[in-house]
Amino acid sequence: MFKSCSKFLLAIMVGTLLLAPMAGADVNNNTIEEVEVDIEDGYTVTDISFSSTEAPTEQYANGVPDAALNMSVPYTTSVVTVTYDDGTIVNYPLEYEMLFKSDDVIKSGPHAGEYYGGIINKSGTPVLDPVAGNNPFYFTVTSKALANGLNPANMDQLVADTPDGAALIKVDDANHVNDENGLEQQSTAVLSYLNHFEYVSWDGNLKSQYGKNPMFIGNSTISQDLVTGLLSVTNFDKLNFAGQKGLWIPCAASTSPWDTFIGSEEYEADQWNFDMNAIDPAAYPLDFNNGNLVEAFQTKFGEPTARPYDYGYVTEATVNKAGLGTEVKHYATGRWAREVIRIMPDGKTYYSGDDGKSTLLLMGIADNPNNLSAVTLYASKFSQTSPVSPIANTAPGEIGAVKGAELGAGTLTWIKLGHATDSEIKSYIDGGIKSTDIFDITLESSPAVLPAEVPGVVGTGPVDPVTGNPTVTADDMVNAGYKRVFNYYHRHTKGKAEWLRLKPGMNQAAAFLETRRYAAYLGATSEWTKMEGVALNAVDKKAYIAISYQYDSMTDGEGDIQMGLLTAGNTYELSMAENITDTSGAEIESGWVATTLAAIPELKGMDNTYTVPLAARRAIAGAMSSAKGSPAKLRKLARAYNTAFGSSHKRIADPQGNLCATTNVANPDNVKFSAAYRTLLIGEDSNCHVNNFVWAFNVDTRKLSRILSLPMGAEATGLMAVDNMNGFVYFGSNYQHPGDSGVGAPPAALVSDVERANPDFASERNRAGGIGYIHIKDMPKM
Repeated sequence: MFKSCSKFLLAIMVGTLLLAPMAGADVNNNTIEEVEVDIEDGYTVTDISFSSTEAPTEQYANGVPDAALNMSVPYTTSVVTVTYDDGTIVNYPLEYEMLFKSDDVIKSGPHAGEYYGGIINKSGTPVLDPVAGNNPFYFTVTSKALANGLNPANMDQLVADTPDGAALIKVDDANHVNDENGLEQQSTAVLSYLNHFEYVSWDGNLKSQYGKNPMFIGNSTISQDLVTGLLSVTNFDKLNFAGQKGLWIPCAASTSPWDTFIGSEEYEADQWNFDMNAIDPAAYPLDFNNGNLVEAFQTKFGEPTARPYDYGYVTEATVNKAGLGTEVKHYATGRWAREVIRIMPDGKTYYSGDDGKSTLLLMGIADNPNNLSAVTLYASKFSQTSPVSPIANTAPGEIGAVKGAELGAGTLTWIKLGHATDSEIKSYIDGGIKSTDIFDITLESSPAVLPAEVPGVVGTGPVDPVTGNPTVTADDMVNAGYKRVFNYYHRHTKGKAEWLRLKPGMNQAAAFLETRRYAAYLGATSEWTKMEGVALNAVDKKAYIAISYQYDSMTDGEGDIQMGLLTAGNTYELSMAENITDTSGAEIESGWVATTLAAIPELKGMDNTYTVPLAARRAIAGAMSSAKGSPAKLRKLARAYNTAFGSSHKRIADPQGNLCATTNVANPDNVKFSAAYRTLLIGEDSNCHVNNFVWAFNVDTRKLSRILSLPMGAEATGLMAVDNMNGFVYFGSNYQHPGDSGVGAPPAALVSDVERANPDFASERNRAGGIGYIHIKDMPKM
C-alpha cells in the first residue's frame, strides 16, 4: 500500500499502529473484540482499508430493527482494518462524534445565549425572524433552548441550519504531563474548529430564506484530549466580516499549507443586473440573487452601500495563540461561485471549480508562497479526447447514447486572465466601478436574435418597420468589436447569448470583477456544470474534482464539452506537471499545472433505470436509422423527439425513494484526500439518495467503501481529512438541512416511520444541522 508514500509518511503510519493492546472488529458482524498485538520494530503496514456501512434504506427494505432510527441520525458501522507485513490484522471501529447542532445554545463566549447557527448583523446583534412564531414546532424548540440557556430576547433569532466548510487548526502546543515513570498522563491541547454557516433554509412560515441573510464563520475553541483524541467545545465566536460588508453564501473550505482557514463565497450576484436596475427598474427588475443581496446586506446586515462587487471572493481566517480569529477577503482571487479552492504544496498555486451551469475551471498562482494578496489568474480551455455524445442530454442505455461518453476525458490548456493585488481590486470597488464601465453588454432577445438597434453599432440588416432604420446583424456586432459568449449569467441551454465588448483599459477590472464574462470573452471553456470540491494527492501529483451533476451545458451536444448525461455526477482526476506554457506561449510559474482531466470509472454515479415510452423509442429509433450519422441531423431529431415526448429519460425511485443506486457515489460534492491512508473521501450533496453518504476510495486498491450515512434529507458537508493533529487522525463531517423533503422521493409511510423512531426528527427538519467528525475509536496516537 505504501510503496508510493514518502519514508516520512510511512514512519508516521507505522508509529500509529504499533502499540498494544488494541481493539479489533469482525467486519462481517461489526462486533468488537480485544486483541493483543506484539509488533517488533521494523515491521511495516501493508494495507489499510475501510469496511462499508450498510445504507439504512437497505436495512429498512430488509426489515432490520432500528433501520428507521438509523435513517434519522449520523450512522456508521464501518471499521478501519490494518494489515501488517507479518500477517497481523487489527480493526478499529469508526464512530461519529457530534460537537453541536446549529440550534443548540452557545454556553460561553461573546455570543453566549444565542443559537450556534444564529444570524447576526454588522454590530454582532442577533437578526430576528418576524414570523418565527408561525413555525408549528416553535414552542417545542424554544422551550428546549430556553432550558439550555437561550436568552429570551433571542427566541426568534434566525438559525442557519447549514454548517459547511470546516478546518481544524492548531492553536497552542499540547501541555504534556508525565508521571514518575515517564509515561504521559492525560492532558489537553487547544485547537480551533472553524466552519462556515452557509444559509438559512426556512423562516417561521417554512418559506425559503436561501441567500437572504448575512452569514459567518463559526470559531469553536476546542479542547483535544491527548489520550483519547476526543474533542469538546469550550468557547464559540462568530466572524461576520463586519469590515468587508459581510459574508455571502460561504460554502466549502480547506486548510492552507500555512495552517489558516480558506473559505469561499458562492453564487455571486450579477453586477450588470444591479447596475441596469438602477438605471431602469421597470425594464431591469432585480434578479433572484440581487434581490437577496439587498435584503441580506443592505437591510439585515446594516450595510446600505452593499452591492455585488463586494462579494464572490476567497476568504481567509487566522486564529492566534489566544484562540481569537480574524478574517479577510482576497479580492485578487477573482469572482465566481467557488465551492472551495485547494492550494498546492508550493503555497502559491490553487485550483477552483465554478459551481453552476456554463461555468469555468480556474487556476490561480500567488506571487509569493503563503500569501493570497497578489495573484495571477488563469482559465482553462478543454479539448475532449473521450467519445463525443452528439445528441443532447443522452444517458447511458438510451437510444443514441455513445458508449463511454459519460466518462469524460481531455487535455487542458490555460489562458492567462491577468494579475492583480487585493488593494488594486479593492480600489476599483471603493471607487464605485460599475459593470457598464468594464463591458458594453447586449443581450439577445431570444436565441440568436439581436435587438433591432444597439447603441454605437451601425446596422446593415433589413429595415425595421417601427424605426425605419436598418437592423443590427451578428456581422455588424463583430465588426463593432463585440464577441458572442455564453456564461453563468446567460447559459447555453437558455439559448440567449451575451454580446460583450471590452472597454479600453479595463482588462484587469474585467479579469477580477467580471471573471466569468472575461474568461469566456477570451475563449476559455465555459461549459462545466456543478464543478465543486477539489482535493490534492501530492505524492502522485494529482488533484481530484467533483462534478456533482454532469448535465446541461456539459451534455448539450455542442461546444468544447460533449459528454454523456450523468445526473448522479462524476469525480474527475487532474494530472499536473511543470514547465508548462500558457496559450500565449509564456511560461506558467508553477510546478503544479493541470494538463489532463479524466473521470474515475469507479466513482461514476448510477441513476436508477432510465425509461423511455415505447412509442418514443420506436419513433427515435426509426428516425435515427435514416439519419446516416449526421451529428447536426441527430441533434435536430433529438430536439424534435424531446418536444414530442417530453424528457427523453426518467429516473425511477426504488421502494424507499432512492433515485440513484445506493451502491454508487451520487452527486459528489466535498472531496478531501488523506495522504496517510491513500484514500479519497467523498461527501454527497445528492437529491437522489434518501440518505447522503460519505465514501472512502483507496486510490491504490480502488476499493470504494461507504463509511457514514447522514440523516435523511441532509447534505454531507464540512469534509476534512486531518492526518496528524497532535498524533490523531480525524475525518471531519458536518451535515446540513436534515429532513429536507427535496432529497430523494421517500414514501410518506417511510417518513412517518422515521419520525416515530426519532421524536425529535420533525422539529429538527431544516433547523438542526450538525457539526462533528468521524473518530477512530481506540486508535493509538502517532
